[in-house]
Amino acid sequence: MKNVLLLILIGSLATGCSSTSNVSDNVERQAKSKYYTSAFPSQGTSQYLKRAERSILRILSTAHYQNYYFKNPRITLNDIKTNDLSKIADSQVSTENSSAGTAIVLQQNKDRSLLITCSHVVTSPDTTINYFKGDNIITNKYIKSIKIKQQQSDIGFDGQKVNQFNIIASDRFVDLAMLTIQSEKAEFSKASLPFDIGNSRNLQAGSFLYILGFPKGYPMVTRGIVSKFTDTESHLLTSDAIFNPGISGGLVLASKDNYKTLDWVGMARSASVSTERILVPRPDSSKSDTAIKPYTGTPYIVPKKRISYGITQVVPSYFIAEFINDHQKEITKQGFSYSVDVGL
Repeated sequence: MKNVLLLILIGSLATGCSSTSNVSDNVERQAKSKYYTSAFPSQGTSQYLKRAERSILRILSTAHYQNYYFKNPRITLNDIKTNDLSKIADSQVSTENSSAGTAIVLQQNKDRSLLITCSHVVTSPDTTINYFKGDNIITNKYIKSIKIKQQQSDIGFDGQKVNQFNIIASDRFVDLAMLTIQSEKAEFSKASLPFDIGNSRNLQAGSFLYILGFPKGYPMVTRGIVSKFTDTESHLLTSDAIFNPGISGGLVLASKDNYKTLDWVGMARSASVSTERILVPRPDSSKSDTAIKPYTGTPYIVPKKRISYGITQVVPSYFIAEFINDHQKEITKQGFSYSVDVGL
């Protein structure tokens, strides 16, 4: 009986040793993998995230428009081009469209910084035309309203000071833009991105991401899991990270060595959005702010976008690498020497 028990004990010890060895081998294989890990952090990453926070900047772009309205279908595009709009419009009003986002500091020199963000954050249309529609009206001929941009103001907040930035390159197709901003080191609290750009092709379904940005203007670190059902490069990466306006252009990080290091693998771009149409008071109506009385003026139908939270699209790093290297002339002209591996 004692001999049998001894054999069982030896067998159990052998099985235990084998299990421990397998776990160790799995961890080692994962650490050496070219793919980004899908495991939650097994050690503290705060030291890396604090450095990452110093390399992101809150930005705001505001376009100032003059809006002209026409009551009847009588004004054409040729009339717009050949007449003073303020004289032929039935009414007009000034409006502003603001877009907030996040920019990443790529490089700094003596007095300026090179930034990258999403193009849609800093780009607004110069002119928007709305035409009259109806059974007896020629399509796209008579103008109902026209909105013309007068100027655009672009500013960045580093937490201590507000500075104006300039757009030096933009590509709406990949939704990326390159900026420069005044950043004298004595007054600028931000620093260049301390992480190398990684290969987002090595992200896999379930890869763990950190995303840093300024949703609703608040500095925030959030996390997400990659959903990757296709290898087609024309598609953006999708994750389940929480998205709010202001995080566009946000820094996306991942690790492939069990969080000993982090790589820059993309930029937060957008969320899934649905559009619905709602009734609002006439834009130039003085009665529209009367909260205690029914509105009796002309109602307008305007589109309203609603964000589907929990779906965040990410611009992959190979698009970012191509964009940066395609605009070396503009980067060099501004006094910087920043490039990345085009083989990503």
